[in-house]
Amino acid sequence: MAEDLAARIRELWHQLQEDAVTSDEGHGVRIRFHELSVAVPSGLLCLGRRESGAAILLIPVSSSTRIRTDALETDALGVRIEKFQIEPKGVTHPYLAVTLRDITLWDVFVAMVIDFVRRVENGAGVVPALRAALDEFRRLVMSHGSGGVDLERIIGLLGELAIARRLIEAGADILTCWQGPEGDVHDFRVGLDSIEVKTCMVSAGRRMMIHSIDQLADPSGGILLLVLNVVHEVDREGESLGAILGEVRAHANDKSAFDERIQKLGFDMRDSAPEWSRRFVFEEQLWFRVGPDFPRLTRSELKTGDLPGEIHNVQYSLSVGTHTPGKMTEDAVDDWLMEVFHSDT
Repeated sequence: MAEDLAARIRELWHQLQEDAVTSDEGHGVRIRFHELSVAVPSGLLCLGRRESGAAILLIPVSSSTRIRTDALETDALGVRIEKFQIEPKGVTHPYLAVTLRDITLWDVFVAMVIDFVRRVENGAGVVPALRAALDEFRRLVMSHGSGGVDLERIIGLLGELAIARRLIEAGADILTCWQGPEGDVHDFRVGLDSIEVKTCMVSAGRRMMIHSIDQLADPSGGILLLVLNVVHEVDREGESLGAILGEVRAHANDKSAFDERIQKLGFDMRDSAPEWSRRFVFEEQLWFRVGPDFPRLTRSELKTGDLPGEIHNVQYSLSVGTHTPGKMTEDAVDDWLMEVFHSDT
């Protein structure tokens, strides 16, 4: 049941990035939501997305139910509890809304939803089940952050190692190509071309952060490829960060130099470090050739050709999809790899 429900939640979240039913919460705020097809005593659970992009679990309750939402919320949880009216099928109904404020905790949030459903199915009331599920959520949040390395850096390394593995399969020398940890503006250099790698959780909806005005600038004399990995964290399936690291490291001619690059990214190379056991599934890997029509901000697109003296850095959020200009097919990626690594053979 848990795996099926988790898959259903991920499926609905994908749909909510595109189009969904829209309803007014009664506070001048709009949400989009879909039914989860999971019944509790007063109706069906719904998964929603607020205008801010936050995920929201909607739990139907009886109109006579009295709930002290302040008694359920804990400041450190990263969730907000509210009660309001929505109209899932044209009929106003009260709901208890659990909003995830920190989207990096998406996988922990999904585990909390599954735990809540299990407790209700075992006979617990909605409020006691939610209170117990939030207690478990608190425990998972504490363990989630106990490793010392934040999720953004973990999945960032995961994505770079995945691309490193693909380049190795094509014939690359990984220490020559992987220049991001050495301070290069792009993650990989392949001849005159460059690759910039981004990785996001499924919950981010193909959205990535561009951390500087130069990050999507063309390399001198070559082209820039942008890769977006979309992943989600799991307990037993997929691949562990440590396994992918070991696979790539095995191909490094100088193991000490490779280890130094990992350490420069803020990771502890000891096998006991908790981040290495975390497991992920790759949902998508999208490649783009960054050209004139690709949505980006670079110095050349500014009127003066550079940032004003008072502005020292620019960061922005970029969303991409299958119709974004420059989207490459798998065949096109393979052709590029063949050209850059085997053009002389």
